[in-house]
Amino acid sequence: MADVARLKEHVCGLASQPSFIHAAWFVEHHLLIIEQLVTELCGKIKDANPELCQTMVWVHDWGKIITNKGANEDAVTHQEIINTLPTFGYTSTQIEKILIIYKEMETLQPHGADFLPETKVISTADALSHYIGPFFSIFFKEYQHLPLAELIAGNQHKITRDRQKILLPEVLPFVEPRMAMIADYAAANRPKNFLN
Repeated sequence: MADVARLKEHVCGLASQPSFIHAAWFVEHHLLIIEQLVTELCGKIKDANPELCQTMVWVHDWGKIITNKGANEDAVTHQEIINTLPTFGYTSTQIEKILIIYKEMETLQPHGADFLPETKVISTADALSHYIGPFFSIFFKEYQHLPLAELIAGNQHKITRDRQKILLPEVLPFVEPRMAMIADYAAANRPKNFLN
């Protein structure tokens, strides 16, 4: 039987290692937010398997954590899913589906029309997590050595990518005002009349 709680403990331990660039905040301000969002979204998307969705919370950034944002993080995540999930009680059938979800999540086809419901949940939750809590403040802090224009351009790119990752359109009314606020960092995106 799959032990999601033990997997969570394992990944949180890895993400809290001082050698990981985001160790100070990644669990509290990213993974735990995604976990809560996945719980909420699974309550609305009845076709999604909650156990697989919760598993994806802990595996979707596995390679990023292990490689410290290295170039081969996707390959490492893939290998960890195959090699490590059995030690947490996952069956080969579950692992095959998790690999499909991970691949779909990384593909970002337009609107994810043919994606599994679990992919739609985890992809949407991952994108939404950036607009809850201090994600963009942390981004500015971690990359303060970059010119301000480059930081703002990075924010604009993140918003565009996150829009592609939101595969459940019903969450757009929640997130669009938050995205608009970040988009306003760029002068070109600011309204002509601030108070209208």
